[in-house]
Amino acid sequence: IGGSGEPAQFHLRYFEIAPGGHTSLERHGHIHAVVALRGCGSVRLGEEVFPLSFGDVVYVAPGEVHQLRN
Repeated sequence: IGGSGEPAQFHLRYFEIAPGGHTSLERHGHIHAVVALRGCGSVRLGEEVFPLSFGDVVYVAPGEVHQLRN
């Protein structure tokens, strides 16, 4: 998946987040992949927040706290 030897078994889900909205703050045991298909926002990974826009791909490691914001 990436340059750090991440395994290829992961969950891929579809989210639509309204302007000003966000997903729940989550932490779970499975690998999570996020692909931004339109719009822009941010993603929280652990204690850091990163910008997110069309075409970006995010890898969420098992047990990592994460949240998507529009």
